[in-house]
Amino acid sequence: GEGVSIGHAIRLEEVMEGSSAIKLLIEALPDAALLLSTRENVWFANTAARDLLGAAQAQGPRSQFLRAPEIVDALEAAAGGEPRKIRYNERVPFDRWIEAHVAPLALDDEELQNLFLVVLRDLTKSERIERMRADFVANVSHELRTPLASLVGFIETLKGAARDDTQARERFLEIMDSQAKRMSRLVSDLLALSRIELDEHIRP
Repeated sequence: GEGVSIGHAIRLEEVMEGSSAIKLLIEALPDAALLLSTRENVWFANTAARDLLGAAQAQGPRSQFLRAPEIVDALEAAAGGEPRKIRYNERVPFDRWIEAHVAPLALDDEELQNLFLVVLRDLTKSERIERMRADFVANVSHELRTPLASLVGFIETLKGAARDDTQARERFLEIMDSQAKRMSRLVSDLLALSRIELDEHIRP
C-alpha cells in the first residue's frame, strides 16, 4: 500500500529530463505502461500504451492519453499513497473494456512526490468471450427446456387421460422419441465443443 520504493540513485533531473534507463524499463514491460510526473502529465508512455490508446506521442497532458473518470479517481487515491486496480469501459474510438493498475512511486527525494505508474490491460476480448459464454448457456438452457417440457407433458398425459388411448399413445411416443433424440444431439454437441476447447492449443 506504500507504492514502489526507489533508492537515492534516481535524481530529480534524471526522471524529469529523461533517464534512458527508466524509459527502457517501461518500454520493456509486456503491458501498456505510462509514467506520470504529476496527476495531469504523462512523462513517458511505452509503445504498447501508445498503440492501445492511439497516441502519436510518448508524453504530454494526461487527458490526451487517459480520460476515463475512473482513472482520475484512481490517481487521486494514489496521490494519497493507495494503489488502485480498476476496470472501466471506453466507448471511443470503439467499445472496449480496460483494466488499469495505478500506483504511486514512493521516492526518497522530497522533490518527487507525485510520480505515478499506470499499467493498462485490454480486457475486451475476454469480456466478449464471457458474454458469448453467458449467451450460449442461456440458449442451450432454452433449447433443453423445450423438449423436456414436452416429455414431461406427454408422460403426464399418458399416465392420465391417454392411459387407454392406443392411437394417442403411439403418437405421443413418436414425439417423445423425437424430443429425446433432440436433447441427445444437443448434449453431444456440448461435449464436442468442450473437447474442442480443451484441445484448442493442440495441433490436429
